[in-house]
Parts: sequence; C-alpha cells; structure tokens
Amino acid sequence: MKRGWVVAALILLAGVFLVLGCGTRARTVAVVNGVILTDRDLDREMRHTRAVYKAHYNVDLADPKNAELLAQVRQEALERIIDQELVRQIAAGLFPPAEQGQPTYAVQVTDAEVEARAAYYEQQAGSREELLAQNGFESYGEFLDFVRGELRVEKLNAAYATAEQVHVRHILVATEEEARQVVARLRAGEDFAKVAQEVSLDKATAANGGDLGWFSRGMGVPALEKAAFALQPGEVSDPVQTTYGFHILQVLERASRPDPAAFQQWFESLKAQATIERLGP
Repeated sequence: MKRGWVVAALILLAGVFLVLGCGTRARTVAVVNGVILTDRDLDREMRHTRAVYKAHYNVDLADPKNAELLAQVRQEALERIIDQELVRQIAAGLFPPAEQGQPTYAVQVTDAEVEARAAYYEQQAGSREELLAQNGFESYGEFLDFVRGELRVEKLNAAYATAEQVHVRHILVATEEEARQVVARLRAGEDFAKVAQEVSLDKATAANGGDLGWFSRGMGVPALEKAAFALQPGEVSDPVQTTYGFHILQVLERASRPDPAAFQQWFESLKAQATIERLGP
C-alpha cells in the first residue's frame, strides 16, 4: 500500500465507519436516536483527521496558526461521527424503526470479511505498525472497526443505492470536420481503440483506447452525459462539442451499479428522519 492509501480511504469514507465510545466522565457531544456520542468519540475521529491533513495537505492541525481551521475541522468531525453512528444503526436494522412500518436496510458484515480486508490493507502498508501509525489508529481493534464500517457502507451502497451508469470511451479532436471523419471511420468498422490511440487529443485516455470508465448522471460534462445516456452498448455518437473540442463517444456497457451520489442522497433522506441532538464539539 502506498503511504497514505488508507488515509485516502478515510477521506472518501469520512463519516461512515463505527467510532462508538463509552465510559465515565465523558462529555456528551451528540445524541443519535438515543445513542450518546462523547468527546472521546470526537477525539478519536480527530486523530484520524489530523493524519489525513498531515499526509495529504502537509497541514499540522496542532499548529496554533491553524486554530481557525482546527475549529472548523472539529465541527465537521462532529457531523461525521453522527453519520458514523447512524450508518451503524441502519446497517444493524435498528433504524428506521420497524414498528413505524418502514423497511429495514440491514446488511451483514462477517468477521471473515473484515479480516480479509484488513489483511489486504496490512500487506499493502508493509507492516501493521506502519498502517496504524500513518492513519492515526491507536490500536488494531480500532482499525478493524474502520474496516467493518467501510464494508458496511459498501454493502449498503450495493444493496440500496444504485444508479444507472454507462461505461464510455471517447475520441477528442479539434474540429467538427475531423470529428465527422472519425465517425465515418468507426461506422465503417475501424477499431475504436486504435483510432483513439492514433488521433485523440486526450492523451490521458488515448493510450487505453479512450476509456473514460463508468459514470452516472450528474458526474460529467452535461453535453457528454446527455449523449452517452442516449446510446446503447456498441453505438457510436455523432460529434459532441464541448469547450475541449469535439468528442466521439461509444458506450461499452450500461448497468445499475453502486453509486456514491445515489448513496449520499439515500443516506441523507434517512438522516432527515433521525432524531439527532448536537451539543457541540
């Protein structure tokens, strides 16, 4: 694992893994459907956050000159631990309450799945010690909590928050005339990938045949999105103009797949139904 890889995962999944705390003399910072979150939970989240800022932005949140940023980050961390607890409740089938006649969204994450994912991360990091240190985990058990939460989110996303996506490749040229020539070549049977490698101005994707990967509605340039979702697998578009030039698209696949935007929308709709009290960081 490259240094900071799991830190990157923490950014992408901020607010979605379990960080429950308990004990005496802890100050309550939030209550989520009756479950108390304390300053110990918040401090734990802030340790991870400090690691993220240090590894990715080279920002030391403990530096007094970053006091204003620290206050903002701590407020954001409070919201994340609220989300973390709500995800735990949803995945456990505890919320929404079954007695209200609403569906439950429980998913099961096994110990074997957690151990397999954790072993992969540990192998990529080089050692358990390095893995824990670079991500601000105090213990291996705390890291396993993170992994379990990551898997919960993935399973919830796959089960309840999918959206139609298209797998697209493109060729970018400078003029409409060039674009029409490319379309003619493709519709005459020439290989899309070879033509992309030969003429596409998008050098970042030309080498792999113009492959843009999967994307869903709302993720890309509107004109390209509209054209892509109008195509069936194998079809080649007419030239599509954007500020970058003229694009020729081909859809390779269409499928309903786990979608981050759909997950966020789904999660926010459930969060709006939750009883949440914020007492401050």
